[in-house]
Amino acid sequence: MQEVAHIAKGQDHGNAVSLLRATVPATGATNGSGNPKQDEESMLILQETSTDAAGSLVVYAPVDAPAISLVMNGGDSSYVALLPSGFAILPDGRGGAVDGSLLTVAFQILVTNLSTAELTVQSVDTVKNLISCTVHKIKSALRCDN
Repeated sequence: MQEVAHIAKGQDHGNAVSLLRATVPATGATNGSGNPKQDEESMLILQETSTDAAGSLVVYAPVDAPAISLVMNGGDSSYVALLPSGFAILPDGRGGAVDGSLLTVAFQILVTNLSTAELTVQSVDTVKNLISCTVHKIKSALRCDN
């Protein structure tokens, strides 16, 4: 993951809006003999981070590279489609003592663009696994054992 742009929001370096570039393996691409290509694709992620005594927040959304380029060159940002996801970590605050934290995770995922489509068991399992994996990674990063 590479930070392409960083805009600070105040004096704390952790409070910022960043444009990140993630390199992921190309999907579905094959070479001339039908074998998967070893190419990589670049994906841009717009991320906002904020932390203070009340808690911490990370909000992020994949963005279309041409749309971001247009906006960064003075274009109209209202045409950029965003489906933000993220998480917040807040102290539990029971009785004035902080014994733990409350983690809230939120995702916006476009499963299908058909308004009449029904969710399949496979898409529900995919979302369930995404949430579970994300919570596990956050807990691991924070060295939480339960």
